[in-house]
Amino acid sequence: MSAVKHVFLICRGDEDTFQAENYSGEELVILVVVDAKGLAGDADKKISVLRHKAEQLSMALAPKGVPNRVIMQWGDPREELNRCLEREGAAQLL
Repeated sequence: MSAVKHVFLICRGDEDTFQAENYSGEELVILVVVDAKGLAGDADKKISVLRHKAEQLSMALAPKGVPNRVIMQWGDPREELNRCLEREGAAQLL
């Protein structure tokens, strides 16, 4: 049985990363989706929070030798997650 890549979605900034931090699969794709609908006002701050969360997770995985990448997308989080899962041939890490 071959290993499967997984995708971890960050779209709010308050996601619980415990399971992702302890990931030990083939590769973890950290998908950051910026929902344009919720960006009125302090867009830079919201984007910064999401990016920081993704970078923290990536840095936590690096010493463990877990391959990971951060992908940033604009759009609806569910739609972008589904596109990413299909594109990467991956499963969602819940």
